[in-house]
Parts: sequence; structure tokens; C-alpha cells
Amino acid sequence: MNSMKKFVVVALALMGMIILNGCAATLKSFQNLMASPTDLYRQKALAYEKADEPQKALFCWDVAAHLDQKDTEIQKTIANLKRAATKAAQAHSQRGVELYRSGDLNNAMREFLIALRLDPEIDQARDYLKNRLQNPDQTIYRVQPGDSFVKIANDTYKDPSKAYLIAFFNGMDPKKPLLIGTDLSLPAFEDAYLIPRSDIRNLLEKAQEAYEHKRYDRVYALTDAVRKEIPDHPKARELADTAHFDSGAALMERRQYLAAIEQFKQISDQYKGRDRAINRARSRIHKQAIEEKLKAATEHLNKQEWPGVINVTEEILAQDPDNDQAKMLFSNASYKLGKLLLDHGETIKAIDVLRRIEPTYEDTGQLLSLARARIRAQADTLYRDGVKQFINEDLEKAIKTWKRTLELNPDHPKARQDMENAQRLLEKLRSLDGDTAKTEQ
Repeated sequence: MNSMKKFVVVALALMGMIILNGCAATLKSFQNLMASPTDLYRQKALAYEKADEPQKALFCWDVAAHLDQKDTEIQKTIANLKRAATKAAQAHSQRGVELYRSGDLNNAMREFLIALRLDPEIDQARDYLKNRLQNPDQTIYRVQPGDSFVKIANDTYKDPSKAYLIAFFNGMDPKKPLLIGTDLSLPAFEDAYLIPRSDIRNLLEKAQEAYEHKRYDRVYALTDAVRKEIPDHPKARELADTAHFDSGAALMERRQYLAAIEQFKQISDQYKGRDRAINRARSRIHKQAIEEKLKAATEHLNKQEWPGVINVTEEILAQDPDNDQAKMLFSNASYKLGKLLLDHGETIKAIDVLRRIEPTYEDTGQLLSLARARIRAQADTLYRDGVKQFINEDLEKAIKTWKRTLELNPDHPKARQDMENAQRLLEKLRSLDGDTAKTEQ
């Protein structure tokens, strides 16, 4: 019977809501009425996380955990959120210390405020705010009936989220009510720190509109204004990253690869596709440089400047060993230069050039054979000259001639042995001359 009465009451309530508010509002209210308290607090927690309110999110998760103590996922979420908030808060606090030591007090204060918003238990940030960044312009406010930290923050700073600051600046618990007559120290801030959240939303809306019209410089200016207040604001970071990425992509299409890389480097490290875009731009720069060198090599070829072709294509092949066009140009120029040297009697230089290309290119193999035959013939002629010099007892000249023979043909069958014999004979003669000189003395 009691169940039936409850059903009737709920039905009558729903009928009244339909009459007063319409079907859509009633449906939403009915969904809220039917949702479990745990789900409601879970939804609130997720909304606070999205709004970058970690402490409020943790409070809602704690409530959800108490309502459903069997849900281990909630406990894991709380632990992860606490760790992330603490880690981020410590980083901001340490950054504040560095700025404080460098004399940048305004930005140091901003970092400490962010740290306390993320984790009110960061003692270092609280200590610097209370004891080392004391503001001579701070005011004393006496608590009035109906006051709360949120109300005072909204009245003083036009930003209710500064409530935590007032509490911790005065060493008080922001969750406990204020006592009438309590004197509070209210620190003074520059206008840059007092941007209301409604203004931040307005800035983000304008940045989104600018992005849709591809006015990327406007996007950067607006998102920078937001990030000065909340450096880690996810929406501002996402808009700025996307604008930099799209701007870089547009520069890539115009073949302005260096400028594109500068845009990509402005993107956050965690942005998907950032590193791939940078590598792609660098690859295009490399390809562009190769194309320019190939063009220069072709111009040298057209002017029959064979050494110029060889030098440029060697640079290309050092970077891109499989570049077929560079290989073709290198072989062509080396063949023409080798043949020219051979025609001018510079046989050794011709061999050095020709042996660097495939013997099957044109008649390279035949030219090398001809050049080597000439070298052997020259070596044989020099050898015979050396023999004549040896017979005429001009040992020093014979040794020099045979050395030149071996330079042309290191495998000459007789030159080395004859040269060594001549050297030993010359040493004995010099030794005998020395002994004779001593005897005469």
C-alpha cells in the first residue's frame, strides 16, 4: 500500500511538472530523479574535471566513493586525479620559486596561485604567498553576516574561484564557514590576474571564431591571453595547437618548409601528429635541396663543365646513395672527363676518373684497358732507360728511373729487383770511397 502511495505521489508530481514546464524539462527532471546519487556525483565530477576544477572534482568523486564503496574504479580515479593534481601543482610551485629567485614576482605569484588551485596542500606555494610575497597593498576585511569565501572573492576580485586563495592566505579551511567579525587579509593583484571566468569563455569563443575564419594570428593572441591566466587551460592549448598545425600545413603547400617547421615547433609535445609533421617538413627540405643540386649539376653538364657535375653529384650521392638521376649524371660526366684526359695524354688521371664508374657504361671498360696498356708501355720504356743508365754506371739516375717505373706499374716484373740491386751496389761503392778517404788521411 505504501508503495502504491509513493507511485501516486511521483505520478502527480510528474503531471504537475509537465503542465508547468513542458515535456522536455520534465523528461530531464525525471532522468535526474531516476539516476542514482552515485551517477549524479560522477557526472558532476567529470564536469568539474572538464572545467579544470580539480578540487571540486575530487570532492564529488569522494562523495561518489562513499555512496558506492564497492566501485573500485572510483577509488582508482581519485588516486590518479590526486597524483596528477599534486604533480602539476608541484611543478607550478617550483616554477614559482625559480621566478621568485629571478626577481619576476608577478609571474611567481601567478604560479603559486595555480599550484594552490590544483592542490591546496602545497605548503611551499602557501609559504611564498604568505611570507615572501607579502603585498603592502593588501587590505583587511571584516567578515559580515552572510559572507563566505566565495562571496568575498566574487565581490573583491570578480572571480569566485579565488575563494581558495583568501582561505589559504589567512591559514583557514575553505570548507568551513566564516565567523562574523573575523578579520581577513585580502591580497591585492594586478588586473591581469583578475580575469573573470566569463571573460575567459568569451576569449575562447572569439578564438574559436577566429580559427574558423583562418585568422591564426588572432587565435594566438586570444589563447595567449587565456593562458596567462590559466597556463594549462586545455581548450586554449588545443585551439593554439590546431591553429599552428593548420598554419604549418598551409606553408607546406606553398613549399615554405622552414617556416612550416617553426609553426609545428610551437605545438605542444603531446599533440598528435606534431613530430610526424616536423619530420615530413624536414624530408621536404632535404628533397628540395636535392632537386636544386640536380638542377645545378644539369647546368654544369650542359656547359660541359665535367668536374662541376662530378662534385655536385658526389654531394647528392653522399646524402642519397640511391638517387638514379645523380648516378646517371655522375657517370656521364666522369666518362666524358676520363676520355678527355686520355686524349690529352693524362693517362693516370684518366684511370682515376674512369675506374669510379661501372665498366659497362658506354665503352668505359675498353677505355680503361687502353689507358692501362699505355701505362704499362710507359713503364717498360722507363725500365729500359734505367737499364741504359745502369750500364753507363749512373746508378743514382737508374734508381730514380726505376722508381718512376714502379709508380706507373707497381707489378713490373724486373724494375723492383734491379732497383734494389742498384741501391746495394751504390751503398758498397760509397762505403769503399769512405774507407779510401780514411786511408789517405
